[in-house]
Amino acid sequence: MTQWQPPRLRLFEDAHRRATWLELLYDLVFVVAVAELADVLPRSLPAFVGLFVPIWWAWLGYVFYANRFDTDDVSHRLLALPQILAVAAMAASVSDIDQRSGLFAIAYVVVRVLLIVAYVRAGRHVPEARPLTTRYAVGFAVAVLIWLASLAVEPPQRYAFWAVALAIDLVTPLLTRRAQGKLPPQSEHLPERFGLFVVIVLGEVVAAVVLGLKGHDVTPGTLLIALAGVAIAMGFWWLYFGHTDESVVLRTRLAGQVWVYSHLPLSLGLVAFGIGIEHAITHPSSSSWSVGLPAAVVLAVLGLQHLCSSDRRAGAIRLGVAALTLATSALPVAAALPLIILYAAAQVAYDLFRPSRSAPHDPRGPVPPAAGRCRMTARDLFDRQLAAIADRDLEALLGQYHDDATVVRFDRVARGPAEIRDLFAAYLSAEPTVDEIVSVRTTDDVIFYSALMTIAGNRVTTYGTLVIRDGRIWRQTAAAAPLT
Repeated sequence: MTQWQPPRLRLFEDAHRRATWLELLYDLVFVVAVAELADVLPRSLPAFVGLFVPIWWAWLGYVFYANRFDTDDVSHRLLALPQILAVAAMAASVSDIDQRSGLFAIAYVVVRVLLIVAYVRAGRHVPEARPLTTRYAVGFAVAVLIWLASLAVEPPQRYAFWAVALAIDLVTPLLTRRAQGKLPPQSEHLPERFGLFVVIVLGEVVAAVVLGLKGHDVTPGTLLIALAGVAIAMGFWWLYFGHTDESVVLRTRLAGQVWVYSHLPLSLGLVAFGIGIEHAITHPSSSSWSVGLPAAVVLAVLGLQHLCSSDRRAGAIRLGVAALTLATSALPVAAALPLIILYAAAQVAYDLFRPSRSAPHDPRGPVPPAAGRCRMTARDLFDRQLAAIADRDLEALLGQYHDDATVVRFDRVARGPAEIRDLFAAYLSAEPTVDEIVSVRTTDDVIFYSALMTIAGNRVTTYGTLVIRDGRIWRQTAAAAPLT
C-alpha cells in the first residue's frame, strides 16, 4: 500500500484485480445491516423496503466509486472507514426507526457526504472523469440537503422527504449515461462485488432457517421445510452464479443499468424468502405466499438479467417459471415447497445440458476467461460497439468516441461530436444488424474487422479499422460492399 496518493482511473490497468481487504471489511457491516433489516420485515413490509433501499444504495455508492478510482491508500481508507461506522449506526436504528429516524438520517448523510468528497477529489485529480464526478457530486448533494431538511419534521412526514431524496439519488446515475459511456465500469471487478452482496443476502436465508428451528420444536415436518428452504436457496445461488456475465456491465445505457438496478429487487426477494421460510417453519399449515411470492420475484429478476445479456430463451424460461411459482404460492407449504424445488432443479438441469449459446463466428477462437480480462481491452471496446449497434443506442455509440474523433467512409467524412452524431443517427435509422463477425484482429490500439451485416434490408460485407486512444475511438474507417 502506498501511504498517500491521489485517486487514479483504474479502468485501463493491466494488473489482475479482485476485491480488496478493505472492500471485504466494508461488506462485513452490511451482513449486520441486512440481519437487522430482516427483523423489520415481519412487522412492516413498507418499512422493510423503505429502509433497505438507502442501505443498499450506500453500499452501491462505494462499490462504483471504488470500481473506478480505488487506490487503497491512506486517504482512500480515511474516506471509507468512517462510512463503515455510519452504516453500523444505520443498522442500529432500523429496529426502532420511529424513535431513531433522526440517527438513521444523520448516519446516511455522513455516508453520502464522504462519497461526495471522494468524487470531488477524484474529479480534481482525474480531469477526464470530471464530467461524471461533477454530475454525481451535484445530484447526490441535492439529495443530502433533502435528508437534512427531513430533520425539521417528525415521522411520518420525515419519510416523505426521504422518499424524494432517494428518488434523486437513484435517478442521478440514469441522467449521466453519456459520461458513464466514456468511463465504463471495470467489467471484471463489478460482477464480483455484486456477487459478494448476493452471498450476504443468501446467508440471511440460512440464518432465518437456523432461527426458525431454534425457536420451534424440531419435528420431521419442520426439518423438511428447513431443508427445502436451504435447497431452494442453493438453487438460486446456482442460477445466479452460473450466469455472471461480465459483458453486460459494459452495455452502459440500458442493459447494464437494468442489470445493476435489478439487484435491488433481487436482494429484497432473497431476504424476504428467508423470512418466509422462517414463517413456514413456525406455521407449517399456512399457505405459501410468504415463500412463493419472494421466490417468484427472485426468479423474475434472474430472467430479466438473462434478457439483459441477450439470452432470451433462458430469460423467457425464468420469467415463465416465476409466473408458475407465483401460482404455486396459493398451495399449502407442504405442497408448494417441493414444487418450487422442482422448478429450480429443472432450470439448473436446463442450464447444464442445453447446447452452448450460439455466437457470431470469431476466427480468433474462444474469448479468454475472466481472469484475463482485468481491464477494458480493445476487444471489450469492440464488443461494446456491437452491443450499442444491437440496442440502436446512439448515446452509447457516441460515448465510444473522442471529442476530436474522425470517421472516414467513402460517402462522407465526419469530424467531431456533432458530425459523428448525424452520421450515426442516419446509420441507426437504417436498422443495421450484425449477422456474423467474419474476422477481427486487434492490437493494444487498433482493431481491424470484417463482418456480414444487414443494413436497410440489404446484405453487405463491411470492413473497418478503429484506432484507439485512451480507451476511446480516435480514428475510424468503414466501408461496405453488397454481397454477390
